Amino acid sequence: MNIPNWHYIEAEISKLIMQHTSKIEAHETAEYANAIIDAWLFGKSFEKIVAGDKPPEKDREHLKKAAAKLLQARELLLQVGHHGSIALEKQSQINANDKLKQEYRLSENSYSEILANSLSPIADQVDEAARMLSTSDRGLIAVLSGSETNPPPKKGRKQKTAAYYIAKICADIFKAGTDYNISITHDPYTDSNVAGGKFHSFLSAVFALLEIEANVEHYIKKLLTEENKKLNNFLRYFFIAIAPKNTQKRSNNTTLDAER
Repeated sequence: MNIPNWHYIEAEISKLIMQHTSKIEAHETAEYANAIIDAWLFGKSFEKIVAGDKPPEKDREHLKKAAAKLLQARELLLQVGHHGSIALEKQSQINANDKLKQEYRLSENSYSEILANSLSPIADQVDEAARMLSTSDRGLIAVLSGSETNPPPKKGRKQKTAAYYIAKICADIFKAGTDYNISITHDPYTDSNVAGGKFHSFLSAVFALLEIEANVEHYIKKLLTEENKKLNNFLRYFFIAIAPKNTQKRSNNTTLDAER
């Protein structure tokens, strides 16, 4: 398995941040670059989980087997620690004054017990996850994501979670590092079907570096839709919760004026 050169990736993303922003200092780019890397890794991990999604009964079976193996590993660790302690104790009897061997024997036994006992709560958690699946028709993906329903079983379905989270964190970085909001522009003098813009260029460069095969324009539109939804919810709250209070104040002032 090829291990990514994280320092190279961080450095290249930092260069892109410096190229596409104006308010972020050079010493700050590493932190922003690692935020993008974290989003990338989270998305890739989730995509792998979704790609291996199984029906709920299969998830339950695998989790129960995993819990049983963890408990079995715990018993084996305790046995190894016990037999190792006996062997070391016999060895220490050759020289009763050798306190170092005696101390090592005690610490070895203690560490074996600590490691073995640490597996018990993990096994309990895995078993609990299996029970959670048993109480509903939800699969492991739905349980992990907190969704009420299972993902639709579409053949060849490919989740673009990594692209979405990268776009989301890049939008935050772009807004913090420039005087612009995210947007999409089309040049009327060239091909109007080709998207462009400052943020589009930044996100395209990041996608290319991380080899994300996704439509940049689609994810910008997705982020813009989310922003509009948040704005509409705020305005709805404002008119429902705040506007009536102002109406009541105006009504009270009108009453006072009439009395005067």
